[in-house]
Amino acid sequence: MKFKFPALLLAMLLAAGVVQAAKPAKGEKGKSEQGPASVPGVSEDEMKKLGDARKAAQEVPAVKDAKAAAEAAREKAKAAEGDAKEAAVKAAMDAGKAFHDAEKAAILKADPSLEAVLAKVEEAMKAKGEGKEKGKKKKAK
Repeated sequence: MKFKFPALLLAMLLAAGVVQAAKPAKGEKGKSEQGPASVPGVSEDEMKKLGDARKAAQEVPAVKDAKAAAEAAREKAKAAEGDAKEAAVKAAMDAGKAFHDAEKAAILKADPSLEAVLAKVEEAMKAKGEGKEKGKKKKAK
């Protein structure tokens, strides 16, 4: 059986088009049609309530300051080289944790009933992070 070059080229172009069509359009990266992420033991209403509280917390001055500091530290860590890189990365991680803590405090101050929901979400995120760490360890071997 003899293939003609134009037929092979056409098949390759069609396959590339199908693969390209399956990718999300620019600006849709990471968007899901499923809605908010689900966490075991947390209802959709609780997740919506938490999301609303998180948006409100973003307007609190202490949270805004912590977020700006975390972003600045992250940029500094990206730009750092050599011996300064490790210290800059640690500083960025510390600033990120400070932002998280400030956001959590603002959420709980606004609505203390969300404490159990936050605990479940943090537990789920921690478990998800541990799964990623296991994958990184396997790849490193």
